[in-house]
Amino acid sequence: MAALRTSLIWHDEVMADVVSERPQKITIGPHEGATFVTPQLGLPEGFAIVRPGSRGHVLTLGGEMRGTVCVGGVEHDVAQLVREGEAGFHATAIGGLDWGVIELDATGKYKLFFAFVALDEVPVKPMFEADVEQRASFAFSMVLHAAVIFGTYQLYVHTESPIDASRDFTTNYVATRIDKFEAPAPKPAVAAPAPADKTVALATPMPTPKWHEPDTTKKIVQPVKGIDPGKRPEPKGPLEPQAERLLDQLKGGNGNPGLDRLVKAGGGEQGGGPIGGEIAGPRTRGADDKPGGGPKGDFKGGQPGGLDTGGMRTATLCSGDNCGGIPVDVTPLGPKKIDEESTLTAKDIDEVIHAARGLLTRCYQREVNRDSSLAGTVQVKFEIRADGKVTNAKVTASTVRSEAVSDCLTRSIGILKFPAKGRAIVNYPFVFATH
Repeated sequence: MAALRTSLIWHDEVMADVVSERPQKITIGPHEGATFVTPQLGLPEGFAIVRPGSRGHVLTLGGEMRGTVCVGGVEHDVAQLVREGEAGFHATAIGGLDWGVIELDATGKYKLFFAFVALDEVPVKPMFEADVEQRASFAFSMVLHAAVIFGTYQLYVHTESPIDASRDFTTNYVATRIDKFEAPAPKPAVAAPAPADKTVALATPMPTPKWHEPDTTKKIVQPVKGIDPGKRPEPKGPLEPQAERLLDQLKGGNGNPGLDRLVKAGGGEQGGGPIGGEIAGPRTRGADDKPGGGPKGDFKGGQPGGLDTGGMRTATLCSGDNCGGIPVDVTPLGPKKIDEESTLTAKDIDEVIHAARGLLTRCYQREVNRDSSLAGTVQVKFEIRADGKVTNAKVTASTVRSEAVSDCLTRSIGILKFPAKGRAIVNYPFVFATH
């Protein structure tokens, strides 16, 4: 099954488009409610260029219409059909593969295009323009989804999962370690006892009966017998035996194959230090060619054990002619104004490109720092508008194997501003290298 598609065209641009799945009236004119609103074209008010007929759609032509219609596989001149019709109008049934482009007035500014398309090619309408059945179906689906989500939420029963034993053990251990070192709250002061009549021998001297307000900003640590009060006691916990065994392995090896290989790679022996020797790898050497020379030593790259990062890579850019690439090609498309004879030249292009050399070189410098083998020629084609701005910049040929360089180069050229001497198409070469 096919649908009729009609479009109003003004100055070769589609202004409105209607797809009729069933025969319906298509009207044109300046009156309110017309399918396609147009200026007065010499047609009756409410003129229906397409209307339903006994066999489908009926096309009505009249006025000063021109153009071509294809009916039944035969093309007809619209003006000839109107002249052969009665009272300046011609009506014909359309369907199947019929099509037409009709000029609605003598100027040819307003045109009407019609053709039959398959239903699967009909563009989807926005929600506010959809049929009543489509809107009702959408509303029902939204209500149904909301009901399913609400029912699932109501039926969901949350059950607490059992706590993993290892997690519970870790939690208790952390809590125990924290509680162990909490400072006890200071006790309220009590009055000193009254002196007794009899002197009693005490094992420890009696504290001074003068009370001082405690300093709550300092943490109070109770002294422990056998431990220096100035040192914090090492905490004891259930993980310490395992930690001590690992520390012993790090100190002495104890037959650990991985640790033994690490110690031998450093050139040391087990038990010779915290890891048993010096670890192999990049090292700096001082002026006396000894490791660990410090900041005053001179780095010597390329020596055994040294780190050589290579020399610095400086990017160079050669643009325009005389660079070994394709010559600059400037094709003027006309001056800025009719009374001006000046047009863009290769010299104008070179002056702007050379002024932006730093910006364009950065596109290559950033990538050659990652890959020192990048070098070659990039050919860029771009169009300059009458006001000097660039449009449609693209890479037409490149021997630099980097998409990042090409993309950065076209973006940078796209922001340049050339002299406003009319439109032009430019083919410009860039040669990148390092030294």
